Amino acid sequence: NAAWLAAELDEMGFEVKHHLTCRDSDQDISDSLQFLSNLDCVLVSGGLGPTRDDCTRQSLAKFLNQPLKLDEDCWQTIQVKLKQRNVTLRDGHIRQAYIPEAAQALKNSHGVAPGFFAHTKKLVLAALPGPPSELQPMWFEQLKPLLQDRLKPHSERKLYTWICMGAAESEVS
Repeated sequence: NAAWLAAELDEMGFEVKHHLTCRDSDQDISDSLQFLSNLDCVLVSGGLGPTRDDCTRQSLAKFLNQPLKLDEDCWQTIQVKLKQRNVTLRDGHIRQAYIPEAAQALKNSHGVAPGFFAHTKKLVLAALPGPPSELQPMWFEQLKPLLQDRLKPHSERKLYTWICMGAAESEVS
């Protein structure tokens, strides 16, 4: 997802400074967020599912200094989707409907786990599901328009292309 999201952000005129991958561990996610905390925008993918190792939402809520709250609309949607798929409701499923208190839920039109969007005075933060088949529609349907409304590209950029067939990299440099 990192390369795909970076290409999308680049196309919008944003400079992507880091791609960071970490384990599904509260400590590792917290450390990663601390490292990225000086940026304008942080996009996180994965870890929003119903299993015990899916701790992204808790780590992001802690980072935002906000409690998690049950989003009733998300919970109703999750229940309907699981029933349609003949999946037995388990205790872990309701965890997917919890988002940070001041966050906005991002509906998942191609899966179950919703994402969410939050912002502080200096940071825009979004959590997206891990499967590309869910992340990409959520990006186009909801997150990209939110980012276009909230963030401005850092500068106007131009792309120059040189075709250097047969030339050594050191010579082109």
